[in-house]
Amino acid sequence: MAEAQSKQHLLYLDGLRAVAALFVVVHHTVLQFFDFDMHGLKGPGRAFVKFFWEGHLAVDLFIVLSGFCLMMPVVSSQYILKGGILKFYKKRAYRILPPYYIATVLSLLLIAFFIGNKTHTHWDASIPVTYKDVILHLLLIHDLFFNHAFTINHSFWSVSVESRIYIFFPLLVWLWSKYGSKTAVVVSVIISALLFLIGYYIHSFKPNYSINLSGVNPYIILFSFGMLAADLSFSDKKIFVEKFKVVFSILFMLSVIVFLIVRKPPEALAKPYGDIRLLISDIAFGLGCALLLINLNSVNNKTIPFKGIYLFLQTRLMVFLGTFAYSIYLIHAPFVQLLTLVLFKLNIHNRVIATIILSTAGPVVIVAISYLFFLLFERPFMKLKRPQKDQINQAEEITPANNSLA
Repeated sequence: MAEAQSKQHLLYLDGLRAVAALFVVVHHTVLQFFDFDMHGLKGPGRAFVKFFWEGHLAVDLFIVLSGFCLMMPVVSSQYILKGGILKFYKKRAYRILPPYYIATVLSLLLIAFFIGNKTHTHWDASIPVTYKDVILHLLLIHDLFFNHAFTINHSFWSVSVESRIYIFFPLLVWLWSKYGSKTAVVVSVIISALLFLIGYYIHSFKPNYSINLSGVNPYIILFSFGMLAADLSFSDKKIFVEKFKVVFSILFMLSVIVFLIVRKPPEALAKPYGDIRLLISDIAFGLGCALLLINLNSVNNKTIPFKGIYLFLQTRLMVFLGTFAYSIYLIHAPFVQLLTLVLFKLNIHNRVIATIILSTAGPVVIVAISYLFFLLFERPFMKLKRPQKDQINQAEEITPANNSLA
């Protein structure tokens, strides 16, 4: 069933990757001059800045997409992890780590020669860099420590989070095949809760330990939502989804409403201690993303607004951008700072004008640079060339490596 539908329906995944990556880029161009500070800003400008403050939601989408894409080949192989656990870990490491390490070196070089000085912009969170920062980033544990989570490149914290989630994926697959999807999702919730409690305890005597960013909480729950969406979309359960497609559409709308009610201002991420409302809003948003994937994949459910979203995500431009969304995420932050320095040299210090220029021209320049990075340092580590004739294999090899936050 999955193979029969792959040609027609899965290009929208690339479109979603593109949306998430571009949103993060604009988010960071806005934070350059309005780093969770809208003092004196009114009207449309305030609405624009407030909307793009929510960059951490792109991480939620990336995580859900990752669970969705990794689960698709598992469903098609009767809930078996082909090749075993070690092969899975090797493939993930080969796919994710080389571009990440190269982007780390690139960020360090740019800091050493061009962007190593404080400029009172959002980039200041990434500097200065110590040897400890480098070691923690190489080991992918920098997100555990609030003082180190954003150094070198403030987008890198989520790469370590997702790489840690991969450790649990074989366990979730085994639970899925042995006890069913409900048990697997419940276990993901238990894991998240336990890690949150452990983190809260550690934070009580180690204030530098970051509860908001570290571990897999609550992202393993979002990851399992993505897995569940793939299961409902490509297994025999799809018949159930088609039968109650209206219900799934309503559930999507309800998840959006819950998110809007409970969401916490994103400045909560700038603090190391945990915030329950932030966790609940992330979970509600992740559930909405999973339900969106289910609705987009439903053959007979291309009704407004899903039809419009579906067609937009499958446009040639969005699919193209989605193919190198990981590269966009990895290297955009230091180049946003480089472009900011250009604005300073042009004596453009007005925050509103600088933000308008940076958030419009900046993504164009960054996309071009990111594509070059993709050709040189990401595509060589793709075992498959992303043939559109087999989107299932494409999704297995090229899952969003998260990638980001923001």
